[in-house]
Formats: sequence, C-alpha cells, structure tokens
Amino acid sequence: MEMRNVSFSYHGNDLFKDFSLNLPQGRWLAVLGPNGSGKSTLLKLFLGLIQPQKGEVLFLGENLQGMSPRERSQRMAYVPQQFLAPFEFTVQDVVAMGRAPYLKGFQEPSGRDWHLVEDALARAGVLHLKDQPITKISGGEVQRCAVARAFAQDTPWIFLDEPVNHLDVRHQVAILDDLKRATPEKSVVAVMHDLNLARDYADEVLVLSKGTLLAKGAPKDCLTPEVLEPLYQMKFLIARTLEEEKQYLFPKTQAVQSTPHERKQ
Repeated sequence: MEMRNVSFSYHGNDLFKDFSLNLPQGRWLAVLGPNGSGKSTLLKLFLGLIQPQKGEVLFLGENLQGMSPRERSQRMAYVPQQFLAPFEFTVQDVVAMGRAPYLKGFQEPSGRDWHLVEDALARAGVLHLKDQPITKISGGEVQRCAVARAFAQDTPWIFLDEPVNHLDVRHQVAILDDLKRATPEKSVVAVMHDLNLARDYADEVLVLSKGTLLAKGAPKDCLTPEVLEPLYQMKFLIARTLEEEKQYLFPKTQAVQSTPHERKQ
C-alpha cells in the first residue's frame, strides 16, 4: 500500500502535509508516537474511512477512492481502539459479521464461512463465549471479539489501533503471537504504545510526531533514547537481558531517579 503526497487537516489544523509512505507487504509495521501525533488518522486514511484533501492512497496501484466499501473490506480488516458492541448479538454473530463483505444481499454464510468464524473465535480465545450476548462480557473480552472478527474477515491486510490496551498480559501475548504467525501471508499495521512489545513483534516501526515521519526502520534502529527522548520529552533507561541478549526501554521515572533516602530529604 502507498500514500502519495497526502494532506489532511482536522478542524482547520494541518495534520499531514504532502505526506508519502510505502507500507511493507507481508510484514508487521508498528506505528508509534505520542497522543495527537496522527497515528489513528494515518490508519483511517489507509483504510479509506476518511479522505485526504490532497494526494492519493493506493492499494496495489489502485486508488482507494475508486473502491466501494465492500471492495475495501475484502482487502483490509480494521480493529478500532474501542469496539462498540452492536445490541445484544451473540459473540459468534458479531464475529460472523467479518464475513459480510463476501455475502450478497441476504445470503446466508456458507460452511466455509462458519469454519473461518469458528477458527477466529478459537484464535482470539473467545470460543467459550460464542453463545454469550456481547453486551454481557467484559471490555477485554469485547476487544478480543473485535480481533476475532478481523481474523474471520480473512483479508491480506489487518489494521489495528491499540489492539491489546484493554487485555491482560496473557491475552496480549496470545493475540500478538497469533498476529505474528499470520505474517508473511498477511500484512499487519498496528498502532502501539508499548515500546517493548513493538520491539518484540514488529518487523519495522514508524515513529510519528505531529504528522511528520520522525523515523522508519528496524526497531533496534528507531527505538533508541536518541529518537524517543526528544519525542516524549523524558529520559529512558536501557535494560538488557542476559539470556536472550535483548534490549528493552523503560521511562526514567522519579521512582528510579533517586533512592528512598534521597526522596525523604
């Protein structure tokens, strides 16, 4: 996918101006940056949910503006920050909505459709909830249903906006592991705030600052104190594991800047 010379303003404020970007196919791209840097807007532009005032967004060379919503939905799945549960549909029915782009009119889902739905429920860890009304389950479980619906949609591209923010650690890892296994057959673009999860899972990271591309490349090259400290206006500490020789970043908080004795003085 490609964005060419895109400009987009919101309430009169320029967010992107003559912005160009190529998304890697068959890889995981993590989109990082502070609040208000344009991460969610970037996803919506690539999905065709909002239109640029200037420039074009292309899918395999075809302008998204020339595609119908059904055509876009057969190419790209989307997991928003907050998935609004529609009425009291069951979890299974909500996940089955991922198959809607492939059905005509009042056509019933086929056996293959239901197989994909069942598989998606299992992958997202919500198979045991399939007969529950989605309005009766927890927020984290609803988010896993949104991921399951994207799995059921079975598109070559999956866009996710902070997909694991409402999940416990076990389910965060389970969802991210499953998305990682989906590449290189599928392309994953995920807005993330956890720098270390981005480092672990992403093939490439894209760092945004107020609609400007600050850095793009391998996590080890972009997720460094030199890049992040001026962006977030804070100090970072680097920790290295001995066994796997991995490097992790942590914000240098007041708690680790001084000893308990020093804080009492």
